[in-house]
Amino acid sequence: VKKVVLGSIVKTNKAVFYLSVPIQSVTYKNTQVFCVSVQAPLIQHLLNKEVGAEVTFNNISYKILEIY
Repeated sequence: VKKVVLGSIVKTNKAVFYLSVPIQSVTYKNTQVFCVSVQAPLIQHLLNKEVGAEVTFNNISYKILEIY
């Protein structure tokens, strides 16, 4: 079972995140990918979750759609 860990690319219903180092976002196949640290508060909520999991951060609900 895939879980969100360092090095994951996480597609949510709101955005796509690459868990690595906090650098400028990149565009891949017309999709903006946010490069974020696992220390980021939102990412702390997503860590170790699986596809289908939902978390709420700052009153915004994020559902994990895919993990690469």
